[in-house]
Amino acid sequence: MLYDTAGGPPRPGSLLESVFILMSKQRQEAEYFKTRALIVASLVSVAENAGKMLDEALDRYRLALFPFLVEEKKKQDVGAKQLLKHWTNKMFKVKPLWRAKDHQGIVSRLRKGAEKVKQAEKLRRQKSHHRI
Repeated sequence: MLYDTAGGPPRPGSLLESVFILMSKQRQEAEYFKTRALIVASLVSVAENAGKMLDEALDRYRLALFPFLVEEKKKQDVGAKQLLKHWTNKMFKVKPLWRAKDHQGIVSRLRKGAEKVKQAEKLRRQKSHHRI
């Protein structure tokens, strides 16, 4: 509402100017999507095989409305490539979750645990037989 009732543009560099720029961009996007919906609705009923041509035409329309999207996409692609190169140039160190010498200790602890479970089960059975 502030955007619609403003008497003029805000002071350059102010927070209000940022809000106004954001609002105008959102209105442009809303107008684009409204136009896109109208075109799709009218053409789908006429020709069902015009999907590819329709997508191409709407992409050209979007680029005409938002020319900055091409440059932004290129910047994002370049940034992503640089980040991936930087990340993959580092040496990867692989640490095993357990070492071979630890393996025997783990196995022996598991065996001891299994024996304790067997003994506990045996004691439980003996106690239940005494009750009868």
